[in-house]
Amino acid sequence: MIWIDLVKGISILWIVFFHFFNSYANNRFPWFIRGGYFSKFLSVCSPHNGLAMLQCLLESVFVLAIDFGYHAVGVFLLLSGLGLTYSLAHFADPPSGWTGWYRDRLLRLYPMYWAAHIIYLVTPFAWTGEPIDYRFLLSLAGDRFYPPDTLFYYLNTAWWYFGVLIQLYFVFPLLFRMLQKTGPLAFLVITGLVTLISRYLLLCVFVVSGDYVQGAFFGCRLFEFTLGMVIGLQLRRDRVALERLLFSTPVLLIGVAIYAAGFLTYHSSATYTFSDPMFTTGLFVIVAHFASAIGRMRSIASPIARVGFYSYGLYLIHEPLVYFFGRHLRDTNLLTFTMIAWLIIPMLAVISIELERTINALAERVLGHSSHEAAKPLEPGRSVS
Repeated sequence: MIWIDLVKGISILWIVFFHFFNSYANNRFPWFIRGGYFSKFLSVCSPHNGLAMLQCLLESVFVLAIDFGYHAVGVFLLLSGLGLTYSLAHFADPPSGWTGWYRDRLLRLYPMYWAAHIIYLVTPFAWTGEPIDYRFLLSLAGDRFYPPDTLFYYLNTAWWYFGVLIQLYFVFPLLFRMLQKTGPLAFLVITGLVTLISRYLLLCVFVVSGDYVQGAFFGCRLFEFTLGMVIGLQLRRDRVALERLLFSTPVLLIGVAIYAAGFLTYHSSATYTFSDPMFTTGLFVIVAHFASAIGRMRSIASPIARVGFYSYGLYLIHEPLVYFFGRHLRDTNLLTFTMIAWLIIPMLAVISIELERTINALAERVLGHSSHEAAKPLEPGRSVS
């Protein structure tokens, strides 16, 4: 199922470019959420003739597409649920028991995560100026969620995803048993209601930090993960039928409609309750179709799939590095920045791939852990193929 690695590759490259662009842009372009995006963009661009107007419009669409990159994180949540369930769908319990399952998962996640912390400490130009204090030890332990106001974005803002992933791993055995007992439809209804109720309470009733909704509390992102679990189960049961359905034109149109409707949820806190579930559901379908199309072009598909297979390392180390380069490119125009960025990003990908392979091999040698056991997850950096 090469399309899964392609979905991951497309998603991680989009996220990296999004972070790169944010550092370069430094708020010089309008943010689409605040309304009047195109008129504000044209005001900043100030075209003086028809050709300049066309250029401004093209740039506005390009920048808008980049700004949507943060939605791709939800695709990884979905794929994590997909891979974990796909690997266990033929078992009542993991072959090594849940204790062995936890050991394998944590040994897969933590060595590269710890290495990313060390790289941050020894890379001077990646330094953000935040102090190294007790929070560093909490982060090493995997606490990226409490207290959210001091830990959620500490040192490397992208690491918040690790925190929500750890929470979802903790409850995965319960979710897996629930899926077995209730069946896919009831499971999605129950977990969907838990997600929406959690989001509504935190957004509209208790009105706490928005970080809880983004992922400091796993319940707010639960549906995205459990939707992936259901897809993973159906892939294992009947891959041909699931892929035929997923890659059909009607499902693509539905995915586009769900994703587009997600932007309507930005109007209020109450409607934002539906935001992340809608964006992730729609975007997964869209990116999966895009990945299927790319898969027919082997020369392009192969490197993107490789980046997707080893996306975990790139996710962990990229942000402070692209922030550094982005700051030093602020005096260039958008076209020049984009060309330079897409020379740097592949180099970062190659470095992260080799680093992840080295760390995995070292962990296997030292801890006696094989990353190729039969039941393996689909974190960023793992494929079911």
